[in-house]
Amino acid sequence: MILAIDSSSGTSAAVVSAEGLTLAEASSDNPRGHAEVIGDLIAQVVNDANTSPTGLQAVVMGVGPGPFTGLRVGMAAAQAVAWAHQIPLWPVVSLDAAAYGREGKVLVWSDQKRRERAWAVYSLEDGLPVSDHLPVLHAAEDFSDVEKAHPGCDVLEARSVKAADLARVAIGRQARGLSLVAPRALYLRAPDVTLAP
Repeated sequence: MILAIDSSSGTSAAVVSAEGLTLAEASSDNPRGHAEVIGDLIAQVVNDANTSPTGLQAVVMGVGPGPFTGLRVGMAAAQAVAWAHQIPLWPVVSLDAAAYGREGKVLVWSDQKRRERAWAVYSLEDGLPVSDHLPVLHAAEDFSDVEKAHPGCDVLEARSVKAADLARVAIGRQARGLSLVAPRALYLRAPDVTLAP
């Protein structure tokens, strides 16, 4: 069984089988309560899947893009479970979950606050999303320029991330021998606070 965790927007957790079947999932849409709910969500899905942390084979970790604090909560939880039980950690771009299972070409975007959107264009190969670049940031007021530059794409807003779909992306990539992204947070803007020279 595989545990998946994402906190790039709300907070979501799921347990799926090695074949990608959803065994349990739970989520919270609160964009500011990640730390308060992450432990309970993980415990809930592990319990609902009738397993225990020792029964997990891997942990899928959503790496964003997303706000600094919220994203770190889910990533820290995923890393802690993987480290504690000495099982593989599979990092996946969070927007990949929104594109999973669709057909054709899809332009997926998510609200990054401050009137900015993160976006990526995916081609679907047997339902598995493939992008030729990591998500990038664009001003929301000019986002129509991005849409015009990608005619023929279905445009999809990723308002939340389904952890089960994130797991299915990771399982599909592993099965095909495709590489995963680096296990670090995908931040698209410079930090607000920097060290003085």
